Amino acid sequence: MFLRRSCLLLLALVTLSPTVASARGPLDLLLPFRKRVEANPRKTYWLRPKHGPWLILAANFAGKGSDKQANELVYELRKRYNLTAYLHAKRFDYSKRMVGRGVTKKGKPRRMKHLHDSRFVGYAVLVGDFDNVNEPKLEKTLNRVKFLRPSCLDVKKHKWSTQRLVGLRHLQRQMVLDPNRRKRGQMGNAFATRNPLLPKEYFVPKGLDPLVLDMNRDVKYSLMKNPARYSIRVATFRGKSTMKLNEMRPGNGATTRQLEKAAIKAHDMTMALRRKNIPAWEFHDRFESVVTVGGFNTLGRKMKNGKTEFQPRIVRIFDQFKASEIKLPGSLGAGMQPKRIAGIPFDVQPWPIHVPRQSIGAVYARRSY
Repeated sequence: MFLRRSCLLLLALVTLSPTVASARGPLDLLLPFRKRVEANPRKTYWLRPKHGPWLILAANFAGKGSDKQANELVYELRKRYNLTAYLHAKRFDYSKRMVGRGVTKKGKPRRMKHLHDSRFVGYAVLVGDFDNVNEPKLEKTLNRVKFLRPSCLDVKKHKWSTQRLVGLRHLQRQMVLDPNRRKRGQMGNAFATRNPLLPKEYFVPKGLDPLVLDMNRDVKYSLMKNPARYSIRVATFRGKSTMKLNEMRPGNGATTRQLEKAAIKAHDMTMALRRKNIPAWEFHDRFESVVTVGGFNTLGRKMKNGKTEFQPRIVRIFDQFKASEIKLPGSLGAGMQPKRIAGIPFDVQPWPIHVPRQSIGAVYARRSY
């Protein structure tokens, strides 16, 4: 009797809603109350911070018409495959010179430019919403995405594509020996990634590790006690890294000595700056010790070219602690001479850093934006 009623219910659903039934697959017919992902062709589903800390990067697009094709993929992933897909845009500028590695004959930073002088907006299609990179649902969805073949990405059908590296990916699939990988679709190189709209602090799920916390616990002017979001790093002292707490104890050779020397220099510099009423902070981890100055909740104003115009107080710290340009003896060139305090040198160029914190992931988890 139960089976007969189920069959009658299924027949009624198909009879009463022929258009809906034709748009759904067999699984949807057997599960008529299964939640469907919204798919409106006239709506743009922009990525938001609330769409999960972890997502799957399905495809990238750039060039003329890339926004249109990216939007089509978002819609098809939602409509055809019932996946929560989102669109994310990012501006790239490779037209300006940047500081390269090394210095010129005059001792100045080497200025370089990209091989391809261009500016463009790229579009990424991402699938969410995942709370953890290790959750089974993410892995299952990722494997599924790699083998999907959306109609909007079919080059044979549309004769064109703005998908990044589409030709290279096709050649790679032809050359690979693994038959399973050759069956992958146009999104065969999809991978899990972080939500670019969330701050970096979110992705420290367990906060600072116990060794680093122990190294900074009894420091009077520890950077971790700085209430602001940013501080300006003015000095860096590197030591040999260690992964074990017992390696920090006396009698453990070069590892202890190098880290101790780095920590002592950072501490001595911090105290020397404090004696001059400069708000200095120190921080020690497995690899280095740093000294910072000041505390700021904002760095400045974002400009149209994507760069930051630092606020005046930060600029003054840059000018106060950056290295001085000097003439090299016996040469027409110039070099950079770091400034010092108590005989300890500062970095050539101060720079903002995030104040280290323990996890703030709980603040953002399932938060409405």
